[in-house]
Amino acid sequence: MADKIIIASCSGMSPNGLVARVAALDYVIDNEDVIELCMGLVSGDQINYNLLIKEYPVFAINGCDGNCVEKILNERGVKPAGAINIGEELEKQSYTPNDPARLDEEGEKCVEYIKTRLNEELEKIFENQKE
Repeated sequence: MADKIIIASCSGMSPNGLVARVAALDYVIDNEDVIELCMGLVSGDQINYNLLIKEYPVFAINGCDGNCVEKILNERGVKPAGAINIGEELEKQSYTPNDPARLDEEGEKCVEYIKTRLNEELEKIFENQKE
């Protein structure tokens, strides 16, 4: 049983990508049992990161329908323990991120919503690991 989970978030330059990155970083800051992963290093074949993603379960945060995070992980032989898609998740609430580089009030509300969803999904993974 792993004692940590890795969050691999979208690094795309879209409003959804920004929400993914900020939500992941905020979540990691508040949870010592969660590690944030830089997808650029994984896709760039950095050996330390590729070993890390095989040691702990990985949760993918995709920014759009391209699901790049999951595709990159799959290319490295890693099947995510879970995943969410920012676009699909944000359709379930009334706020929309508007800028790929700065969060406005609506973007911050999107981040809070995604952090709540992350918490729900990661709790399931931690519980499954205990069984």
